Amino acid sequence: MVNVSKQRPGISLYRKCDGENAAVAPKDTTRPATGETGDMRSAMGVGRHCFAQEGEGAEFSLSVGSSGSASFSVDVVNPRTKHLCSAKGTAAETARGWRYVDKSQPAEVCQIDIEISDRIRFRFANESCERRYCGARASISSLEFSAQDKKESCSRK
Repeated sequence: MVNVSKQRPGISLYRKCDGENAAVAPKDTTRPATGETGDMRSAMGVGRHCFAQEGEGAEFSLSVGSSGSASFSVDVVNPRTKHLCSAKGTAAETARGWRYVDKSQPAEVCQIDIEISDRIRFRFANESCERRYCGARASISSLEFSAQDKKESCSRK
């Protein structure tokens, strides 16, 4: 038996395929500079928060209002394929972060969960929802931001 590692460009998860069984291994969430992880939720209070990963071509901004809802924008340009992802809207607060519900196509309502823990992660109800926002070789669901990706100030967009 041969284990083959398949990795999509710019993602933080990989699949080890062995016949019909495939397992997903998470990316190491510690950074070599500090080796620390921590809950980012408490640092995401009212105001604008911006994150960037220049090497991955990714930017994320979140403007949290006093009501708890937040407007967000996430943009990804896969540096190898130049395929794009872009999503933005107003999300409602949840226990784990925020949830955006896209009803622009009544045949398929999509939702994006912005989960906050030691990292910021994006989750879709299914892959077809992600394809609504992304080109063939780009992904938002594989994207993660840490506290070290936070920018000191946000550019005006």
